[in-house]
Amino acid sequence: MPRMESALREAGATDEQVAQLREQGYQMRKQMIALRAEKEQAELEVQHLLGQDKVDREAVMKAVETLGAVETSLRKLRVQQQLDVREIVGPDTCSKLRERAFERRGQMRDERGGKQRGESWGGRGEEKRGEEGWRQKRDEKKGHFQAPPEPEDMPETEAPPAE
Repeated sequence: MPRMESALREAGATDEQVAQLREQGYQMRKQMIALRAEKEQAELEVQHLLGQDKVDREAVMKAVETLGAVETSLRKLRVQQQLDVREIVGPDTCSKLRERAFERRGQMRDERGGKQRGESWGGRGEEKRGEEGWRQKRDEKKGHFQAPPEPEDMPETEAPPAE
């Protein structure tokens, strides 16, 4: 939360708005904890029912419905928080927050040296597959379209012998 508070202040939020969002965040986190516990119990119930020798189809479907309702509640709570932030700080501050977040993502990418995902930890980066890269090799294997060679890259052909 301290980083979020400083970002809010940088974007122009007042102390009152930050305090209001802090309290709202606290209440939301309490609800999230309860919902996550409820979700975990619902998942356990589904697993338990599916693991029975004689599966009660109706009970399993009811448990799945319960799990879905909890997941929906979690999603709605996250969206509600986003809407609350917009309502509390206003559209101008929200725009500034988005711009700063975009800038920070760019800075983080620059700090990594512009590496693609996986390159820094030995994934399928360019250096692992050579100059062409893993995507091009994958596409070649699948028979995807490849651009024709440039005329200067084409081998010289001899004219057919005259009869």
